[in-house]
Amino acid sequence: MKITVAKQDMEKALQVAGIGIAGSGADLSTHFIFRIRDKKVEILSSNQRICTAVFLNCQYEADEDEAMTIEGWRLLRWLGGTLEAALVFEDDGAEIKAASPRNTIRMKGLDAAKFPYWDKTLSEAKEVGTISSDRLASALKYASHFISDKDTTRPEISQAEMIDGCLWATDKKAVTLIALEGLDKSSFRINGKDIGAVLKFLSLAETGDVSVLEHERMVIFRRDDDAMVGAARPIPEFPSLNMKKDTKVEGHWEVTTADLLEGFQCLSASSDKDDTRVQFAFDPKKEQIVMSVASSAGGRDQHVVDCVSHENVTSDFEAGFEVDYPYISDIIGHFGGDTLTFGLIKKRKGGYIRFAHTVGDDKITDEFVTVVVWRL
Repeated sequence: MKITVAKQDMEKALQVAGIGIAGSGADLSTHFIFRIRDKKVEILSSNQRICTAVFLNCQYEADEDEAMTIEGWRLLRWLGGTLEAALVFEDDGAEIKAASPRNTIRMKGLDAAKFPYWDKTLSEAKEVGTISSDRLASALKYASHFISDKDTTRPEISQAEMIDGCLWATDKKAVTLIALEGLDKSSFRINGKDIGAVLKFLSLAETGDVSVLEHERMVIFRRDDDAMVGAARPIPEFPSLNMKKDTKVEGHWEVTTADLLEGFQCLSASSDKDDTRVQFAFDPKKEQIVMSVASSAGGRDQHVVDCVSHENVTSDFEAGFEVDYPYISDIIGHFGGDTLTFGLIKKRKGGYIRFAHTVGDDKITDEFVTVVVWRL
């Protein structure tokens, strides 16, 4: 096999293929696989959790299905030292030669026939919908804030899953669902640890849309140029949760986001380093929200902010509640905005806060709903 390619074209393709390369080891998971498919050069990678495929804009001399491998870190390091020029890669059966106008290096490849190709899985996968890359990225990034990191002990909540047109995630302290128009037929499931790889792929999308293909073992996201990233489907099922997208709140208060973030920053300097609990209470006379934490010096320290608006704040809500503030910080960080509305819902034992955002335009809108359970 012989490939002649411009450096910038190789680097562009490896941005995708590099997503599936393992960081360590000496097996095929650390190699790029170059093979001829449909009269084009395709680069593949797989680290057992994530697999990628992308076509390379190049000239080649090889037969259909012929393949070679190049160790990932060696190829990337060599490319980093070459000038912009036509590069030549040649596999003579014993070694791979990489040549630039100034030098030639030799590398050992592995047996490409032993690579875990997913051609059969791809042919069996069903396309369930198309969505813009930025909408999907926004949903996955938001959901990742609410996925449990207890991958070994709580695998069923260490993932996000599409159910009835909504992407769900929870860590049992908070639950979020995101209604994604266009993916009502999807049921993909993805481990929280794999979302970063998919987000990197989506950030490289030059066209606006990606297709979602599903198989019982994998979810695949494919661009219009047929570049793909696939993630293994977790086996444990996502739990059934008693939460509705359109739950009616009993009351609400609205607070300036800058005031909230200032309070979190200042109060976190008072509490123990790993203590993220903040108590909220409503002062009806002054129409203020009193934020407080357990101080490391003893007692409680406060940060008081004005309430922009409020409605039906009964004595149940005046008494206050305690939540982990990073959830609220993440919501503000994702949506921005000048204010944040706390929807208040009381239960017999405790209650929760409901945050709702609608993103989109007249043609397509996505709904983001999150509830955070409070502790009295």
